[in-house]
Amino acid sequence: MPLPAPTNGGAIKKATAGKVIALADWRHAAETGERLPEMILPAAPEAEEFPASKRKKFPSVPAAIGVSLLILVLGFFALTRYRSVQTPAAEAPITAVAVLPFENGSGDANLDYLSDGLSENLIDRLSALPQLKVIARSSSFKYRGQNVDLQDAARKLGVQAIVTGKVARRGDDLSIRVEMIDARENKHLWGEQFNR
Repeated sequence: MPLPAPTNGGAIKKATAGKVIALADWRHAAETGERLPEMILPAAPEAEEFPASKRKKFPSVPAAIGVSLLILVLGFFALTRYRSVQTPAAEAPITAVAVLPFENGSGDANLDYLSDGLSENLIDRLSALPQLKVIARSSSFKYRGQNVDLQDAARKLGVQAIVTGKVARRGDDLSIRVEMIDARENKHLWGEQFNR
């Protein structure tokens, strides 16, 4: 089944410095078992010296990280869909996913907007995949701030997979951890950490 082309290809290419992996690369990797090339985000530009009160906090980092997360998650689903055609029925493909609100690991209220924004962005983008059912924000955000049993949450939300994340800031460093769990077997499917 063909996947929709990204509608913002120019923005994705710009945000990832042209390191976008083509769908053909995903298919080739699925067929041959080869490892996909890693995506490398461009280094952050040197900041000019401004007083701390006038400096923007993390100006383009959230956008770049959000786009990178999106590319990785969409790539994972593309690979899963392609492989599902070639796998036995016992390994049923993931057809429904919930993106839980990302945890603010710093306790810094200023990061709540970023945590929520990343979760909402993934929900919006994954919803564009026609064969994938994505649980609405109003349902998945009920789990905000709770210690969640992922299998129980997946059962209640009617999904096979759950995407979780954590955003933390230490000084000027920002760290975002995202992972996808197959809740049917409580199996870790994918995880990635971004540090800026």
